[in-house]
Amino acid sequence: MARRAAALASLRNEGIPALVLAGPGEFLQDRIFGMEKDFDHAVMAQVQRDLAAYLRYDCLYVSPKAEVWFRNNGGALPASGVLVGAEPVVREFVIAEKRLGVALLPYGTTRWAEPTDEQIDEALTALRSLQGRVDLVIAVSPWGLQAESEIALRFQGEAHLLLGGGSGSGVPGQVFPPGLLWARAESAGRGLVVIDFLQWPQPMQPLTWLEGINFRARDVPLGVEYSDDPEIRRILAPFNKDIQ
Repeated sequence: MARRAAALASLRNEGIPALVLAGPGEFLQDRIFGMEKDFDHAVMAQVQRDLAAYLRYDCLYVSPKAEVWFRNNGGALPASGVLVGAEPVVREFVIAEKRLGVALLPYGTTRWAEPTDEQIDEALTALRSLQGRVDLVIAVSPWGLQAESEIALRFQGEAHLLLGGGSGSGVPGQVFPPGLLWARAESAGRGLVVIDFLQWPQPMQPLTWLEGINFRARDVPLGVEYSDDPEIRRILAPFNKDIQ
């Protein structure tokens, strides 16, 4: 987390307007089981609120499980937190005078959190609701590598960018020709994925993504080149003290 803060600060220092999204699985409650007695939940909830505020996400995906946990431990969701329940949630942002539409897709109801056919149809409806209103349509998925790779073709013409989450490895940027770009950050918080848009899609014109021409995708591993942010260590101190 401390290296993530340093990496985000470095990217912001580039001076390029950016939309910073934190996708599914950001919280321990979505990923870890059997730790109920290992730490003070109220302390951990406040630490996670403080982390989200410091990292300045524009949009932070909150699952129903995480939302209940936050409500039971201090009440408030983290800054920029958006609860994604049984249906997709749509948000719009203005970056550099361009309007970006984001559809946050819900966890699947199958055993491995993969989507049902009904959920895929609802996702497509949400994406279509953004068309004509925004300059760029983004889908944020919690469905995992395998499911995303299988449904990507169905998102052709509905979204410009599919940001993946859930189980599976990172995908720094894969084009499903002509007009869908799929990207996933490395799992377990080991990296960031950065998409630079060099040209914006044009209304009513076919889009073909071409690496280096109208977009550039970067995988940013959180290695030793990013020094730990001391403020993050200060924020984490109550939690670290609690689990010692």
